[in-house]
Amino acid sequence: MMSARPLIASLLVATSFAATAWAEDAARTPLATAVTRAAAQTQPAQAAPAATQDAAAASQGADPGWEVEIAPIYLWVPISINSITLPEFPDLPAPPGGGDRPSGETDASLNGAAMAAFRVEKNWWMARGNVVWAGLSGERETPRVKLTGNLILGELFTGVEVVKHLYLEGGVRRLAVDISAEVLDYPEVSRKPGVWDPQVGLTYRVPMGEHWLLTMHGDYGGFGVGSEVDLNTSLTLDWRMARHFGLTLGYGLLYFRLEDDWQDRANLERTLELGTTLHGPIVGFKLLF
Repeated sequence: MMSARPLIASLLVATSFAATAWAEDAARTPLATAVTRAAAQTQPAQAAPAATQDAAAASQGADPGWEVEIAPIYLWVPISINSITLPEFPDLPAPPGGGDRPSGETDASLNGAAMAAFRVEKNWWMARGNVVWAGLSGERETPRVKLTGNLILGELFTGVEVVKHLYLEGGVRRLAVDISAEVLDYPEVSRKPGVWDPQVGLTYRVPMGEHWLLTMHGDYGGFGVGSEVDLNTSLTLDWRMARHFGLTLGYGLLYFRLEDDWQDRANLERTLELGTTLHGPIVGFKLLF
């Protein structure tokens, strides 16, 4: 039986030669490098630094800031139609055709109007307002009706964007009328009624390219709180001709019906009813910020 010592010695010599040959092989990959590469392949991809992620999120959800529109020059050329019902005249004969109060309607007439307006917007919130002066003059030959006067209108609205480009709004409108009216041969009646109307409305504003903006608006109010009915609609197209300057073209319609009650010198109740429709083209100049 072979002795164990010569066998162990032979194995040690063979292992030494093999280790020497492996160490002298220039084409081999060092053991440490191989281990490092294997660890890198099995390690999951490292997430982007938190600071980079925060910067990207901030860029995507950046606050657009305030958007401001001021229209110092706004012209409206409306056609007006007015219906008028005067108070009862107990000392005079009743009007022909029945009824106890003289009434009539003017023919359509062209009147001028001037406006100033503003709008402020930030994220999903907006506010806007305007002031309008408009003439209300008109007449008809048969049956004879004549109306002269003017209207001063002011309004303030605020609203929120309920879906993309669509705003739900609420606000108040002030109507102040200064009129003198004649119907048939009855005495002239002059009044200056003024009312505050609560209003609700919708506005749809959608960009059409880089420089154009289409706006459709409608609101309704009065509800008997001030006037009986107060309705306003408009369609406008804005052109941004420069960074801070724009032009507006459109068409607007306003209708209201109100009653004015008072007591005369004899303590008799008197009521004047006025219904007015104004509609016509709009042109305006805007400052944009």
